[in-house]
Amino acid sequence: MEDPFGPAPFGRSKSSSQPKVWAEKARRLFDNHPQLVVEDMRSDYTGILMRVKHTDGTGVSRRLMIKAAYPEVAAIVQNEGKWVDLLRYAKHIVTPVPIRGGPLTRSQGTGWLLPYVIMEQDDCTAFSAEQVSLVYFLLSACVGMAWPPAGPDVQLETPLAIEPLGLTHSDIHQGNIMFGRLYPEEAEHSRVPIMRLIDFGEAKVMRPDASHLLVDEFPKNGYDIPLDLARYRPASGSRNQAIDKNLMDVGCVMAQMLAGREFAFVGGCRSFIRDPDIHPSLDPDLRLLIQRCLAVDPLNRPRLEELTDLINGNIKTESDYEDIEGYDGLESDNTLEYIVSTFILDADSD
Repeated sequence: MEDPFGPAPFGRSKSSSQPKVWAEKARRLFDNHPQLVVEDMRSDYTGILMRVKHTDGTGVSRRLMIKAAYPEVAAIVQNEGKWVDLLRYAKHIVTPVPIRGGPLTRSQGTGWLLPYVIMEQDDCTAFSAEQVSLVYFLLSACVGMAWPPAGPDVQLETPLAIEPLGLTHSDIHQGNIMFGRLYPEEAEHSRVPIMRLIDFGEAKVMRPDASHLLVDEFPKNGYDIPLDLARYRPASGSRNQAIDKNLMDVGCVMAQMLAGREFAFVGGCRSFIRDPDIHPSLDPDLRLLIQRCLAVDPLNRPRLEELTDLINGNIKTESDYEDIEGYDGLESDNTLEYIVSTFILDADSD
């Protein structure tokens, strides 16, 4: 694919630091590239965001997500490009698109002179609050950040017998979780679309040693102790400060979805997941898993090795619920297919 940000002359105006001015400059770079159609664009504190339809020479189309920097956010976009490239083979992380020289590429002082990233854009909506069971895919993304796969032949993010990377996403929330398409040939994505984590502009590496950090005993006594979370503390497994934070963020996302909230501080999330009136039919094992991810003491949170075993071998199906009194049939394949079709594949992207 030709790079839309390659050689293309444009001048700097006196108001060039304004995001809207830079966004218009970015849009104009696509005027001479009919194979690239800008379908939507906006600018915010992370950069200029564009959804672009790319049609190749054979008439096959796909959508791309492009993030370009204006001066004030150049470091953020450059940071995102670095981490997305490192994680390019992780199955549940957004994938960068290889490009060749063209309109955004820098050449002899022309082109887009600031950082930019071009990534795959799946043709589905953002994370739906109805899809609580997909916590497992969020956890797969955490594994991918800890042990970035070395090549495209890796089928699923897997813990390795080496020290994990101390990479934290720092901005995991419902808006940064994107559903892709169904993969009928894959058991885990034949009925539920693949999920990918996006927006790595605030990602960073944290210090690997977190053992010296003090735990606040007051919230611990109000949350970990009543739930007896130390009882489930793993005897082994990898952890560092970044893994601890990523798991906390996953717990917050899941608690917010259960409560129907777009945002809540971690204290509120702990209250949600303990409230028996919020999703009273939630599977108790899943509730406990989310409670553990939100533990005040990081030692009481799960380990990624444990979670990988859970993902690979212990996902419940309808047969696990059929004999339970009051079972309402919501775990059936037909119900799951309806939810995916209604709330993900055909959902309103607005």
